[in-house]
Amino acid sequence: MRMQCLGLGGTSGGGAGLGCTGEGGARLGGTSGSGAGLCGTSDGITGLGGTSDGITGLGGTSDGITGLGGTSDGITGLGGTSDGITGLGGTSDGITGLGGTSDGITGLGGTSDGITGLGSTSDGITGLGGTSDGITGLGGTSGGTASRGWAAQAAGQHHGAGRHQRPPPV
Repeated sequence: MRMQCLGLGGTSGGGAGLGCTGEGGARLGGTSGSGAGLCGTSDGITGLGGTSDGITGLGGTSDGITGLGGTSDGITGLGGTSDGITGLGGTSDGITGLGGTSDGITGLGGTSDGITGLGSTSDGITGLGGTSDGITGLGGTSGGTASRGWAAQAAGQHHGAGRHQRPPPV
């Protein structure tokens, strides 16, 4: 049977149905089209948060299955991730989210550009001090590990000591 409802109304297209799926499922809140259903999913089975497009629903995911935080684009949802699965901090662009990372998976400090985040690193993984350019962050280094920014340069311990140095900030 193509259409089975459990609850009120509902259509196979998911227009305005509540608690009905177009594939004969029995979950509440799911619609096959996830058009206007609350907590609807694209498959109409899991029915736990998320919509097929990851935009219309709050906290929705791109696959409509995992339903754990994050959205498909990593922008609309707070704390969303690019894959909509890991759902642990970070966003796909590493900019919109606080403490986000470029891959949206590690979620441990740092951002993909190493500029927007405090104490972020260029790889968004180490997350221990330093930024990708070694300038914007306090005590940051280009590698995010070894030296201590301008302080190390002033001490002559940074790349090519004595060349292209700037005086330490006053």
